[in-house]
Amino acid sequence: MPRTPKLLNKKYPKIFYRIGAISLQWNTADYYLEQLLKSYMMFEDEWADIFLDTWGNEARGTVLNRIIKVSEPDPAFQDYALHITKVFEICRENRNFVVHGIVRKIEKDSFIIERFSRRQQSRSDFLITLPILERVESSIILLCAHLRFLMHNNAKVSDLLGKRSPLPDKPPLPDRLTNTQKPIPRSAAPPPESYEE
Repeated sequence: MPRTPKLLNKKYPKIFYRIGAISLQWNTADYYLEQLLKSYMMFEDEWADIFLDTWGNEARGTVLNRIIKVSEPDPAFQDYALHITKVFEICRENRNFVVHGIVRKIEKDSFIIERFSRRQQSRSDFLITLPILERVESSIILLCAHLRFLMHNNAKVSDLLGKRSPLPDKPPLPDRLTNTQKPIPRSAAPPPESYEE
């Protein structure tokens, strides 16, 4: 008889809530980035979608960075916008760090994930705590606000409207989890059982 899936999110609601919130906030940031690229490219949506549908987040961030360098005549605005592309890059890396991994062990307020490094061709375990997840989520929420500002105030839009809002302060760059999270001793435990007996 097949085993019945066990819902781990019922046993560890805080962990799964935060991971879900990170995913939802990231989808919002991705949407704003896509709209920002469309406003800079000034294509019809159908044409812009041809490009955007084939680019992943990393490529979109790189393209946005290049567009800003050639499209923004105001040095202060360009500096601010390029800073936001750095924030986007770090948020993308951090989101991928906590979402893409094999869960080795879950506790009430933390979990251990196994990550594979293509560069080093090795596997490492990392401890991810609720405060880490909260920082990742908060930095993505802040990123969304700044992407939205760029969407409404970039050079292409301000040329059409004839005005631009004052620049907000640059947000701090988030800590890169790849720099701050050190591997822990490898767990010999298998991934948590996700089925009822």
